[in-house]
Order: sequence, then C-alpha cells, then structure tokens
Amino acid sequence: MTEHKSSLTLRMLLVSSGILVSRVLGLLRDVVFAYVFGTGKGLAAFVIANTFPNLLRHLFGEGAFSNAMVPVFSNSLEREGCERAWKGACRVISVLIVAVSALVVVGIIGVLMLRPWLTGELGRLTLDLTPWLLPYAVLVCVSAALAAVLNSVGRFGIAAYSQTIMNFALITAALIAGLSAREDGDASRVWFLVAGVLAAGILQVVFHIRAARNSFGAFRFSFGWSDPMVRRVSGLMLPGLLGAGVMQVNVVADRLLAGWLGEVETTSLYFSQRLIYLPVGLFGVAMGMVALPMMSRSWARRERELMEGSLEAAFRQVLFLTLPAAALMGALRLEVIQLLFERGGFVAESTRATAWALLFYLPGIPAFACAKIAVTPFYARQDTMTPVKAAVFCMVLNILLNLLLMRFLAQGGLALATTISSSLNVLILLILTARELGGGILLRILKGLIKILPAAALAFLAAAGVAAWLEEIFGEGWLSLMTRIAAALAAGGVIYLLVCSALGCREPREMIGGLRRRNG
Repeated sequence: MTEHKSSLTLRMLLVSSGILVSRVLGLLRDVVFAYVFGTGKGLAAFVIANTFPNLLRHLFGEGAFSNAMVPVFSNSLEREGCERAWKGACRVISVLIVAVSALVVVGIIGVLMLRPWLTGELGRLTLDLTPWLLPYAVLVCVSAALAAVLNSVGRFGIAAYSQTIMNFALITAALIAGLSAREDGDASRVWFLVAGVLAAGILQVVFHIRAARNSFGAFRFSFGWSDPMVRRVSGLMLPGLLGAGVMQVNVVADRLLAGWLGEVETTSLYFSQRLIYLPVGLFGVAMGMVALPMMSRSWARRERELMEGSLEAAFRQVLFLTLPAAALMGALRLEVIQLLFERGGFVAESTRATAWALLFYLPGIPAFACAKIAVTPFYARQDTMTPVKAAVFCMVLNILLNLLLMRFLAQGGLALATTISSSLNVLILLILTARELGGGILLRILKGLIKILPAAALAFLAAAGVAAWLEEIFGEGWLSLMTRIAAALAAGGVIYLLVCSALGCREPREMIGGLRRRNG
C-alpha cells in the first residue's frame, strides 16, 4: 500500500511539472501578445472567436468525455485485454470525431448566416476568424480522447506536456506577426495566430497518435454506434455534460453580478482568480488526472481497500500542498499582486481591490483542489449522476450566497460564496463516498488535516513576520519587494516542513519515497 501511495504522488508530481511548464509558457505567451497586439481589435477578435472551439473542448474533450472514457476503458482493459479495449476506444473516438465535426459544420453555417447582419469592425473580424478556428475543436477533442486512453495506462506525461505545443505555436506565430508589416495592422496580423492554433492542433493529434501507437497499436477510424463501449461512454457523458453546464452557470452568475457591482470589482475578481488557479491546477487537477485511472482499475478488480487507500492518499497529499500555498499567499497577497500586476493601468487601488477578493478566495484553495479528487471515486464506479446532483445543490447555494454576501463584502462576498459552496460540495461528496467505501476514510483524512493546519498557521505567521521586518529595513522598490517575497516564502516553507516533521506527517515521506523510486 505504501508503494502504491508513493506511486500516486510521483505521478501527480510528473503531471504537475507539465502543468507548471504550460502555465509559465502561457504567461510568456500573454506577454508576447501584449507586446505585439496590445489591446487592439485584432487580439480581441481572436480571443472571442477562440472561445467557441474551446467551449467544445471543455464539453466533449477534456471534461465529460475524459471522465466517462477513463473508467470504461480501464474496466475493458482489465476484463477483455488490451487489443479488445483499444478497438472499442477507436470506435468511441471515431464517433466523437463525427459528432464534433457535425457541430463544427453547424457552427460554421450559423456564423456565415450571421455575418451579413453585423456592421461593427470587431464583430465582423470575429466572425471572419471563427469559421477557421472552429475546426480546431475536432483536433483538440481527438487529442483529449487519446490522452484519456493514455492516462488509463499510466502515461500521464504525454497529456501533461502536450499542452506546451499550443503555447509554443502561439508564441512563434505572434513573433512572426510582430515582424510582419501590414497596412491594415492587427486585422491582418491576427491571422498568424489562427494559423498557429491550427498548426498546434495538428501537431497535438500527431503527438498523441504516435504515443497511442507505441502503447496499443495504430489508430483506425471505425464508426460503430452500436458498440457496447460507445453506448456506455455516451450514457456516462450525458450527466457529465449537465455537470459542465452547471459549472458554466456558476461562472456566468459570478461575472454578471460582479459586472453589476462595477468595473473595479469585475477586474479584481478576475485577477484574484488567476492567482488561485495556479496551486489548484498544479495539485488538484494533476492529482485528479492521476487518481481517476488508478481508482478505476481498482474498482474493476474489486480492490476496494486499494481504492480507499488511493483516495485517502490523494486527499492528504493535496491538502499537504495546498494549505501552505493558501497560507503563504495570504501572508504575501499584497506583495505578490504588486509584483505581478501593479504597472500601467493597474494602480494601487486595483491592488487593494484584488487583495480583498483574494482574501476570501484563499481559504477555498484546498476545497477547489480537492473538488477535482472528490468526484473521482464516483466516475471510477461509473456513477456520473451523483456529482451532478451535488453540483446543482451547491450551484443554487452559491447564487443565494452571492446575492446575500455581495451586499456587505462586494467582490469579496462573491469570492466567499464560491469558497463556502465549493467546500460544502467536497464535504457532501466525501460523506457519500465514505458510505460506499467505509467511514474510516473520513477519520484518517481529518487526522492528517489536524497535523497540517497548525503547521500552515505557523508558516503564515513566519512569512508575514519576515515580510514586515524586511519592509522596515529595505523600504519600497522592486528589489525590496522581490527580496521580501523570496525571504518570506523561504522562511514560511522551512517552518512548515519542520513543524510537519515534528508532528509526524506522512506526506513528506511518501513524496520522498516516490522520488526515490523514480531515481531508482
């Protein structure tokens, strides 16, 4: 069991490294975009037009499809063998290609019909770009489907690092656009970004097909709606699509209410979300990707104890990583926002408004990350309806809390409502899981949390104290700011690890064990 938990940690760290590389490249991409395009209509039109293929990706690629495909494929792999499972997967992916292609064609026809009715430059350019960007939805959905299959057999690095292809392609395309001199400016140069998106989509498909061929054999298009795996994945996807729709309702509600409050509240909420997504993506998303196929195989083998152990380890390790991240970011939230954003139109007032929203988001970081794990035992058991029911209940609660708390806390109330509803969602799912797997899992997670919380609190105090002390010594300025952040993070991190070691936390040993196995 200990070796199994170390393996879980090692794979999470592998996926996290890929996500980290992708996020860093994404930041560099945005810097290049800003330098080349500024805030002109070319980039604005590209961002809006690119929303549509990405929407299809979230619905039919990385989200509902992956959560349905991984447990079904894992079960087929255990019961029928690799060859039969791969044939079924090829049929599922073939049906996915046909379905998404049909939606893309309908979308292109709709855009062409709508174009004559728009006269504004931004709207017309957006509709010019959209028909060329929509085919990317087919490419990215195929890549995501193949990534789900590869994740089922433990090849997590392929999906984790393939995301960097898009950022490399867009950075290259933007640099080429910057070197090109066109009379009509952004309206022509933005087409280089369209070419970059399509080129990246093709490269991602080739990359995943080659990886799948090495593991299973050549991919063969084989449309078969009556195939049992196709029917099973389709049936499991429908509740997942509903769940994705519920998530979009939450996002839209938060943005509309923030817009009603005002411009500063809207932008500060957005920038605070950018900050919390980093630890959530690095640890929560990564662990969710790793845990789902491992739990699916355990469930297929009827190894309930191993499945329970994997879930417990996943929760403990994500809490071990996200609690200090929330604590240290809370201690340094003003300094971090100043360092990253405070320049140009982002003034001191913007920093204070963003820090206010971030203050109420920070306690939710562990819940946002654990939500990615809490759903995995249900998907592993091919139960996609239970998470949807919990999500609908928490969506209604989130909207009600939004309306109540925003009256007193403005954008901080919207953030706090999200934190409360997400935490309750995780708790509900964990209680329901404990009924199926055994109540002992709740007690073991709670025991681990009791050890981590005081360590995170002391890390917060250490980081805040060091930052305040160095501010008195060095004063203001960018060099002082970077020195304070680096020293405070180092002090808080050391205190956290020392206290965790003194309290006998298992998580560091499991991580070191995983890294030793990797080196071995």
